[in-house]
Amino acid sequence: MIKASTNRILRTLFLFFSIMMSVTLVIIIPDVRIVQNFAYMFTLYFGLNDWPVVNQVLCIIGGFIWGASAMTFYRRKRADLVPGLHHPNMSFNKSALDMGARIVAEAFKRA
Repeated sequence: MIKASTNRILRTLFLFFSIMMSVTLVIIIPDVRIVQNFAYMFTLYFGLNDWPVVNQVLCIIGGFIWGASAMTFYRRKRADLVPGLHHPNMSFNKSALDMGARIVAEAFKRA
């Protein structure tokens, strides 16, 4: 019982940290130069790109990726899924697998 509650607390802390870091990377770190360069992009002027602007764009991309991974982690743990292709309580139909293998083999024969 103690292990289950410890796992839940650690999972909540990791999720909170991930969300806060994602928000920090997407909202707090970028400054007005990102908006300025985005506006100049519509006029096809790209002369204002320097390393701080590129670094901020990379931070924004990383923040979105980190947020997406946090949401995936949350959804998997919320649904209590194990990493894999199916839910552990799902039944497995061997005849469907055999039929799929036959279809793939026939497709390779014709190719």
